[in-house]
Amino acid sequence: GFLRRSVVPAMLAAAVMPAVASAKPMTTYVKPGGSYAEFKATADACHLEAKAARDKVASVPHQPGAANAIAAGAEQGMARAEAYSTTYDACFIGRGYVLETLSEEDTAAFNKTKKANRDAWVEAYYTRRAAETQAGAN
Repeated sequence: GFLRRSVVPAMLAAAVMPAVASAKPMTTYVKPGGSYAEFKATADACHLEAKAARDKVASVPHQPGAANAIAAGAEQGMARAEAYSTTYDACFIGRGYVLETLSEEDTAAFNKTKKANRDAWVEAYYTRRAAETQAGAN
């Protein structure tokens, strides 16, 4: 998916990702005047860059004791998530995209959309917002 919740752990935040329904705002990247096809290609490219950055985070050496092992694993997971999120965001921003928060109405509409129809909903949303932001820039 291409929408994400602002509270979703960074590692789970791919281009814009749907998460469990909640009252938290959803965000997505929009490029003024951009096309949905360009957005999807950018999302794929940024995901690969972010995944590579995440995978470069060093492994945590074995920690004796369950509590130490759990703490070390959690720390590594957070570092990997941060590397993914930071790289992903920088990739989009570097390509001229702006992160925007969906309105309450758009978030509610997305949440009401059946999973099978969500890609079409996101495409229509993206196309509308790209045109609106382009018009606002003129």
